[in-house]
Amino acid sequence: MLGMVGEKPTPLPIGAVEDVQRRAVEGEFDRRIFGSLDVPPIAAGTHLRVTGGPFESFDGICLASTEQRVRVLLSMFDRKCPADIERRFLEVA
Repeated sequence: MLGMVGEKPTPLPIGAVEDVQRRAVEGEFDRRIFGSLDVPPIAAGTHLRVTGGPFESFDGICLASTEQRVRVLLSMFDRKCPADIERRFLEVA
């Protein structure tokens, strides 16, 4: 069901679900959200600054990274706290 018209459900066009599933498997939606996924890993030990999200403006050190997320050891309130952060919210300090 796509939506409602009055009290009747509006059916999806034939093939719409299959088209969305195919596009998801091919990674089209990931590329739209994250940009190109062919990104090099961030080396462990790299100093990073968080540019968005709940940890914005904190600095940290990369512990490990994938194409989409980075495990960062943040310096918070004189303590070291690990956090998994999306790459789009990080820049090299």
